Amino acid sequence: MPKKPLRAFPRCLALLLLLCTAASCAPGMPQPTPETPTVTDPAADSTSHVHTFGEWEVRTAPTCTQTGTVQHHCPCGVKGIRVTPATGHTPGEWTVSISPTCMQEGTQQTACTACGAVLDTQVIPKTGHTPGEWTVSISPTCMQEGTQQTACTACGVVLDTQIIPKTGHTPGEWTVIESPSYTEDGLQQIACTVCGITLDTRTLPRHQHTPGEWTTHQSPTCTKDGTQQIVCTDCGAVLDTQIIPQNGHTPGEWITVSLPTALESGEKQIVCSVCQQIILTESIPEFALQEADRVAAQLRDIQSEHTFTFAALSDVHMRANSNYSQSKNSVKSAQMAKKSLQYLEERIHLEGAVLLGDYTAAGQDYTVPSLIDDLLLAKEHLSDLGDYPVAWLRGNHEINYYPSRDRVTTNEELFEYVDKNSRGMIFDPDNPHGGYGYIDFPEAKIRMICLNTTDALAENPAVDGQEAPNAGISTAQLSWLANTALDFTGKDNPEEWGIVVASHHPLNMTKQLESALQILEAYRNRTAGQVRYTVNGTKYSLSYDFINITPAEILCNIHGHNHNFNDGQMGINEPWLWRFCIPNVTSGRENGSASSPGSPYADKWGDFDENGDPVYYKKYYWSEEIQDY
Repeated sequence: MPKKPLRAFPRCLALLLLLCTAASCAPGMPQPTPETPTVTDPAADSTSHVHTFGEWEVRTAPTCTQTGTVQHHCPCGVKGIRVTPATGHTPGEWTVSISPTCMQEGTQQTACTACGAVLDTQVIPKTGHTPGEWTVSISPTCMQEGTQQTACTACGVVLDTQIIPKTGHTPGEWTVIESPSYTEDGLQQIACTVCGITLDTRTLPRHQHTPGEWTTHQSPTCTKDGTQQIVCTDCGAVLDTQIIPQNGHTPGEWITVSLPTALESGEKQIVCSVCQQIILTESIPEFALQEADRVAAQLRDIQSEHTFTFAALSDVHMRANSNYSQSKNSVKSAQMAKKSLQYLEERIHLEGAVLLGDYTAAGQDYTVPSLIDDLLLAKEHLSDLGDYPVAWLRGNHEINYYPSRDRVTTNEELFEYVDKNSRGMIFDPDNPHGGYGYIDFPEAKIRMICLNTTDALAENPAVDGQEAPNAGISTAQLSWLANTALDFTGKDNPEEWGIVVASHHPLNMTKQLESALQILEAYRNRTAGQVRYTVNGTKYSLSYDFINITPAEILCNIHGHNHNFNDGQMGINEPWLWRFCIPNVTSGRENGSASSPGSPYADKWGDFDENGDPVYYKKYYWSEEIQDY
């Protein structure tokens, strides 16, 4: 724009203009040009005067942020003033105010070189970590891993951790821990050369023996085994041992040590011809051998494939608690009876045996414990007669029937000490302690019916001070006889079977015993009817019916009690059933029925010779003068 001359203004106006001009020079506002004079002297306001100004002089120096003023003078006194703009800041170099670190940012600033005012601030990025070398923190071992770390070289912070694999074992050489021998394996191990731990173990095979030849270590004798051995030829160890069987005795001939006499058995021996040891000793009861040979010869003459052969013994009458010679002789007699049967069995075949009762000599003032001692003694000497069925029957003495007894024996006691000695006996299942049963011999087709002829006590209990009923058969047993013992419906061809009835008493000895005989006779004749009998005023009856049966053949009744060899036929209507009496095993009272003082059965049951005199059967020790046994 064209310059206009300055006009003179009042001073107050000039001053206001100055202030405004100065304000207009502030930073950021338009600066007046230096050529524009500012008139501040009103006297100089003359359009006709041309001012001649000198050089500008600094009136007020400008600063970085404030304007300054300069002035010049006209000789007329007029001075011109103008505002000089603020110089503005002069940035200096950037300087770090907060140094950056690995993990934190820093700052830098720039300041005016004139006034020092901070002109700007900038963030200096954090430097970040400077990884150092990897260093081992935990060294690895054979069995455990290690670790290594890298840290910042500036701040030391751990930057990373890594696993160092375990080194693993370093096997050494195999070393022998236990050396092998001929009998034991050895042992060797391998260990880690670093940590020493055992890495493996293995067996070193034992040395192999070198077997030699079998050699006799101990020679056998007649009675002892010997031994032979194989020995290792290297170390001498016994590798195997075998038994050399004993040679066994070489029997010589029988040598008689002592001859038998009337009172004592003889003795014979067989001696080994090598070691002279006694191999076998055997007594020589002369009478037993003679009788065994005699009886065996008789039996062989009549035996056939249809013959049924059995042994029967009766009336042992033992006393366990007695020192009387007769009691001792009864024991010896039982021993000889058993020995005789053993001799006899060596010569013929026996199907079985039956013991017909009266094992004890129980009498007046007898106690049941003493009676049981007698039964145990009888079992000791008469058990195990042979490997065949054996029936043990009860006799009248077993029930302790005398009035002066302490009490009668019970069925349970008699079953325990008498009946249980039987082998092969089938007892009445409805009355297992009744003391009666039967034994079947299938090959011979024989049934031995074993009666208890002393069980009348079951229906007629004994009263203290009175004699117990000692001969009779109860209704229960009669019912078993009719319905069970004589029942052959389970047998093929019952008519081919035979029946042997065994009892202590003969079946026709008393009226009550004849009830059994009546049933047998009805069975034989295939009839029906009733058995009736009365005891002490009590009446008993039992019905039977054999009309539609096929009967077996009743052969005989074997009994004891009478101590003799008497025999005969008996029956209810007519004699038909043979009975055979078995003599007593005990010593004394041979043919007791004939010799007992006041015996009511002497005439009926005694055995007499042609002169009517009682026949006695002396035992070999009964009289030393008697040489015929």
